[in-house]
Amino acid sequence: MLEPLDVYLKRLGINDSELVKNFYSFALGECYFNKKLYALPFDTDVRVFFYNVKLLESVGLKEPPKTIYELIKVAEKLTKEGKKGRYDTVGFIPWYAQGWPYTWIFAFEGKVFDEKTGKFVFATDPNVIEAYKWMKQWADRFGYDALNAFGSMQIGDLNPFTAGKLAMIVDGNWTISGLRMFAPKDFKYAITGIPTKSGKSVTWAGGWSLAIPKGAKRPLEAAKLAYYIATKGQIQYAIDTLHIPTYKPAVSEFLKRDPSQKVFVDLLDNAYSRPPLPVGALLWDKLVVARDMVLSGKKTVEKALMDVQNEVQAEYDKIMKNIK
Repeated sequence: MLEPLDVYLKRLGINDSELVKNFYSFALGECYFNKKLYALPFDTDVRVFFYNVKLLESVGLKEPPKTIYELIKVAEKLTKEGKKGRYDTVGFIPWYAQGWPYTWIFAFEGKVFDEKTGKFVFATDPNVIEAYKWMKQWADRFGYDALNAFGSMQIGDLNPFTAGKLAMIVDGNWTISGLRMFAPKDFKYAITGIPTKSGKSVTWAGGWSLAIPKGAKRPLEAAKLAYYIATKGQIQYAIDTLHIPTYKPAVSEFLKRDPSQKVFVDLLDNAYSRPPLPVGALLWDKLVVARDMVLSGKKTVEKALMDVQNEVQAEYDKIMKNIK
């Protein structure tokens, strides 16, 4: 479907070292497949940890939890039942908003795919297994259906977090605009990296890239345009749209325009990206299916992950037979 972009960039005098120097590694990494570059990144987003300052202060905390294990202890203190057995406030719901399987796989330092062997490894990776068992702990402790019902609650224009009922969430940088529009004037929140197994803040990011369709009549000119948009053009684009840049030289001008974005930019050097695979969308969906099977008690963690791994591996192998 796509022309290998690196072939044309080399003809324009642009080499790999220049790209590595100027683009964030996670963003450039998404654009490679089979050691060939097929695109250039020009925009990204970041997942972070939002927390309600007043709610945390109500249980004597001035700082948010940094580790996965501290998180569940804090959530215990902040979760309170209301009328008719329903929750009045909830500390945290791991699968709410951007709490996708990848969020916790990366937070637990899990491995999904081995590029050297071409094999998926998440079903036997101890960190991935631990991440899924950790989510299951929440479902067992607080009630899977009860948390889902609470998470889907809408109070006018407010979701549970903005309404001051959900103390902590994982969400993206785009959430700020919604908070500015809808949050009550006395609503006080703060942002940090996602809690992890090690305590080192982590995020995963994904974005938009420019590529050349297979068979394009003027691929060299297209490559030149793509490179301009992803570099010099991206500087202006980031300023105009307030979208987070993937091109490092764009960062300083971007932050002058909106200094509040610094908390997101600071995480980019250590950001993960989803593995760039021809079964990427299938893998995403099936990891979610495995999670839901585990949380609802229909399968064990090991069974759910292995079933998914076998299915995705079979599809990957079938596709790769036709790729040179």
